[in-house]
Amino acid sequence: METVEEGSCEGSVAGRIAEVAKSLLNSGPVT
Repeated sequence: METVEEGSCEGSVAGRIAEVAKSLLNSGPVT
């Protein structure tokens, strides 16, 4: 396993988590 791949995966995961969190936060108060 290369460090570059791990970094890329981590970035993607962090971005997805942030998007999901924002979606949940936006859906919460909006609804």
